[in-house]
Amino acid sequence: MEHNCDPFPETLSGKRTPLLLAGLLTGFISAFFGIGGGIVLVPMLTLGFRMPPLIAAGTSLGVIMFIAGTGMAGDLINGQPAYQPALLAALLIAPFSVLAARRVVRLAHKVPTVLLRRAFALLLLLGAAKNFGWIGTSGEGMGFLLYREPSLALFLVLPLLGVLVGGIAALLGVGGGVLLVPGLDLLFKDLLLTQCRATSLLIVVPVAFFGYHRHLEQGTAHWRTVRTLVPPCVLGAVLGVLVVHHVSVSGFRVGFGVLLTLVGVKLYLTARR
Repeated sequence: MEHNCDPFPETLSGKRTPLLLAGLLTGFISAFFGIGGGIVLVPMLTLGFRMPPLIAAGTSLGVIMFIAGTGMAGDLINGQPAYQPALLAALLIAPFSVLAARRVVRLAHKVPTVLLRRAFALLLLLGAAKNFGWIGTSGEGMGFLLYREPSLALFLVLPLLGVLVGGIAALLGVGGGVLLVPGLDLLFKDLLLTQCRATSLLIVVPVAFFGYHRHLEQGTAHWRTVRTLVPPCVLGAVLGVLVVHHVSVSGFRVGFGVLLTLVGVKLYLTARR
């Protein structure tokens, strides 16, 4: 893979220590919240290390697949039911996410992202309001589906969610988790937010892998940067998994609400520029 990439970017030369710290923070936040990490890493690479946005998005996907894989393995080893993925949901979402990620990334140079960012931001703010208990019932989803009572709607809605998640992941380099977690929480009444988190990590692994591979083929991902970031990101992910399993579900919900608010406001303000 390395032959498709340029040498280590000049903007990152002499900044190995800040880059390693950025990876450690990204891994922790990503595994803790189950969001993949692009929403954290892409701004760091573009603003802090002056990497072009499209290259940062592609590079981020390469790092995300390792973070999500580490988080998923930690959840499976831990074995707590509240932190186990919803396997049927993952099976219905993942293939369509992968397909969308591979198709949409070809249009990354052409698609204006302003409207996408605004819609994405509003959905995140809606998810934040749910987590703070301002809408819906505290501790329950406000959706119309019951995961434990499969229906035709479930088999229709989840693939559509997969297409949306995969497309956004490819365009914005965010792995899709920051949309997938609140999306599942808003759709289902009977899934804990921590279960949505674990499901997100399971889905993000293949989505990030195929999205990164396509970016690599197009020359819009940087393997050397991925290789540098993976070790601190994996270490941060291990720490994130260890910590999240000692946090109450209600505490996790409030923390996730704060994260969604910060990300949603940032995306909306960015889209207005």
